[in-house]
Amino acid sequence: MLDGERGHGGPSHNGKEDPHALVPVEVVATMIELERISSTVEIDLHAGMHFVAVGADGVAVSLDADPEHGGKGLGFRPLELLLVGLGSCTGMDVVSILRKKRQHLSRYLVEVSATQAETHPHVFTSIHIHHILEGDDVQEEAVKRSIELSETTYCPAFAMLSKATPITSSYEIHRAP
Repeated sequence: MLDGERGHGGPSHNGKEDPHALVPVEVVATMIELERISSTVEIDLHAGMHFVAVGADGVAVSLDADPEHGGKGLGFRPLELLLVGLGSCTGMDVVSILRKKRQHLSRYLVEVSATQAETHPHVFTSIHIHHILEGDDVQEEAVKRSIELSETTYCPAFAMLSKATPITSSYEIHRAP
């Protein structure tokens, strides 16, 4: 915001809270300082529709559009990365919780699939997360509870995306060979 601009939210002419009222810049700046900034990424255009995103740790990920939209298939599509974020977020929770429960996995795979709307902006209309776990003596109740805790308490990606679209999940457990 530039000096003199105002943000939204604050008292109205009748003294009641009005979410559409303008708030002085100084108040908005103070409100922003109270929020925790936890993530910053840089997304750099390389050529065509190929971007490279770099996270706080310096790890890079390539993104690109499909050829139909000017890309060359050199990376993930942006919405695929949303699914990657969701799947890895819940996956890390589940692994962490299962380890605390002394459940030993020899393999763990998270498959995330989504259905998109046919019209613009082609949002996800549903998402499904399928957990495939392998190990000796992995207890089903421990798996169910770990997934439940991830979905209801720990995974911020799940919390945010579930406000916008229905998310379902399932699991299967296999004994280690």
